[in-house]
Parts: sequence; structure tokens; C-alpha cells
Amino acid sequence: MSGPRGIELALDLARMPALAQSIGKPPLPSDIFEVMRIAAGSQEVCQSAARATGQPAAVLIEAARFYLQQVLLRPDADPYRVLGLPPNASRELARRH
Repeated sequence: MSGPRGIELALDLARMPALAQSIGKPPLPSDIFEVMRIAAGSQEVCQSAARATGQPAAVLIEAARFYLQQVLLRPDADPYRVLGLPPNASRELARRH
């Protein structure tokens, strides 16, 4: 995977929430599904992310939720983006998300 991890982007946005108004429509990180699982409170994924970032699970969950609100649930978002999917996503991936 290239580029920053989704949870790192979420933590950055949570640290500087004013950026949410100026970020435009950023590309989705390749691990957006992991950010979704963190936001949902998946214990396994939260523990892994906590080890990787050094942040407590509660901080990660709140950052992930804020990130998803700002990046996926935008007024200009199409259905694929709301689900965290690329426009050419397979049905299997759509079901998973």
C-alpha cells in the first residue's frame, strides 16, 4: 500500500478539524474499510491501530468517525463514495462495505 494509512489521515484531520472545510474531495485511502471498522469499534482492528499509532482506541474511534463524516458523507458525495468504494467496485466489495 502506498501513501498514508487511513487512520493516520483521520488522526491528522481530528487534530486540525478546520482543515475539513478546505480539503476538497480527497482521494480515499486504500485502507478506507479499516477506518470504517475502527469507526464501528471493531476490537481487533482498534487494537492493531492502537499498537501502530500509539493512540488509545477511544481516540482512534472518534478520529475515524469524524474522518468518515468529513470525507465520505459530504453533500456532493455519490453513492460509491458514501460506501467508501471506487467507482469500478465489484459487487462483492460493495457488499463488504
